[in-house]
Amino acid sequence: MDGTVASRCVAERFRDSALDAGRGILMLLGVVLHTSNIYAENDEWLLSDDASSPFFDLLVSAIHSFRMPAFFLIAGYFCALALAKRPFRGFRSYLADRLLRLGVPLLVVWLLLSPVQYWVLHDSWWPLDGRSVLPLYHLWFLVDLLVLSPFVPAFQSLVRAAMVRLEAIESLAWWESVLLLALGTMAVSLLVRATHVAYVPVFGLTSLYRLSMAAPFFVFGMLVFEVPRLKEAFLATPFWTAVPALAVSLTLTGVPWKASFASELLLVSSWLATAALTAVVIRACYWLFPRRSSFTQVVAESSYSVYLFHHVLVILFGVAILDEAVWIGVKFLFVATATSITGIALHYLLISRFRLTRMLLNGKA
Repeated sequence: MDGTVASRCVAERFRDSALDAGRGILMLLGVVLHTSNIYAENDEWLLSDDASSPFFDLLVSAIHSFRMPAFFLIAGYFCALALAKRPFRGFRSYLADRLLRLGVPLLVVWLLLSPVQYWVLHDSWWPLDGRSVLPLYHLWFLVDLLVLSPFVPAFQSLVRAAMVRLEAIESLAWWESVLLLALGTMAVSLLVRATHVAYVPVFGLTSLYRLSMAAPFFVFGMLVFEVPRLKEAFLATPFWTAVPALAVSLTLTGVPWKASFASELLLVSSWLATAALTAVVIRACYWLFPRRSSFTQVVAESSYSVYLFHHVLVILFGVAILDEAVWIGVKFLFVATATSITGIALHYLLISRFRLTRMLLNGKA
């Protein structure tokens, strides 16, 4: 292999425009999700419109079934990619980068935008009971990513141990990769729930149970990056599996959990459905975005800004059209479109143009 081909192969390993676009799409789905919350019949969200439809309840549940699991898997993949791309910078450099990229926007948006949203909803800038603090609203996933970041070395040890076992397997079928993810997630869930502190809030920001749902997908994403055979098997998951997987996920949505063997079996079924849906979503990223384009560039560049701003924008636009006697579909399209356009405009006209706003709102020095 000559030097040019070799360098191209190395460059390709450390670039993944398909998953970069996929990560952006998943973040932008937050606009669709939270706009749907306004018009769902049985979803007691922050803002509700008298115009409602069960279609939006279904849409909310469908998005929930795959969005964050796929996002955390992609986050783990890019974590492994970042560490492999700059092996000599070390973990401390990676952790500092995470604090800048996640921590700074989290703090700035929480302090600047959350009061605005709280005022729109409660006619007050801050909770008046003297004990509460401003809610994190949609920023919770940044907290979970920050909490997971210090454990990356431990995750790397798990990945190395798993790599040894996977490399000894001659062939790996797609269903085996999906089963591996589902059973791994279930095992972590059982271990965490056995502690009896799984649901205890950690400083009011997160919980062990919530982290136990994110961490397995994050670690699996790291493993997918490190083991090409696993990635190949995972991406071979047929698209048709999304149909039964989504049906199972929607059927089990809202089913009350009880401490019983039957409930644990239902939970395993739920995680199998989630793992299959996640695999299909990741495969769809490579199918829809095989190469970088102007569309994927806009999505990748602006999605973080749109996500940070979208929650308050959805509330503002939702309130603006709340009393208008128009068809519910028009209301939904107006709020979702106005939020997306405003978020993208804010990114290109304000956030990306100035060094200070890039650092404060995107964590980029």
